[in-house]
Amino acid sequence: MDAIFERHSVRSFSEKQVSDEDVRKIVSAGCAAPSSKNDQPWKIAVTRQPRLSRIASDFIEVAENIEEERIRKNCVETFSIMGRASVCIFVFLDAVPRAPRYFAHVQSLGAFIENMSLEACGLGIGSLWCGDILQISDEAMGILGVDYPPAAALLLGYESGDARRKRHKTPEDILIRGYDEWDSGR
Repeated sequence: MDAIFERHSVRSFSEKQVSDEDVRKIVSAGCAAPSSKNDQPWKIAVTRQPRLSRIASDFIEVAENIEEERIRKNCVETFSIMGRASVCIFVFLDAVPRAPRYFAHVQSLGAFIENMSLEACGLGIGSLWCGDILQISDEAMGILGVDYPPAAALLLGYESGDARRKRHKTPEDILIRGYDEWDSGR
């Protein structure tokens, strides 16, 4: 439970490198995630510095051509953070889009990434789950030299500076009023 409540998105990484042993532990935690019908629909590519910095620069170059300003700024910011992380685990969904069980596979992928993020936290390693890579998916395939479109990127590294923790909603914030049978005793 501690890792669940201590885990937060890290956007400022120190230069200290994450060991291969810890990366293996983090990926192993991901592999232990539940998946629909035990399909385990994930593939990964692990990239370290200094190559990661070059990849992030290439991503920024692509992102600077995105027309919508808000999306462009978000992507450039995320890829700049990526360039300073120790390790990036690029995560790919090994499933056919629009297949009957596609959304179950997407949910499974979320569990895979969350398990890795929680293990990293337990090891004292910060992480940032990046979805902005979806904005440049086709170009990212070429830059990474892979045949799968990336679904996410998980940045890993040791946090530098103060944590910028955001407020999370409470159960009361997300409860659909009038359909609260679990809270009927009040």
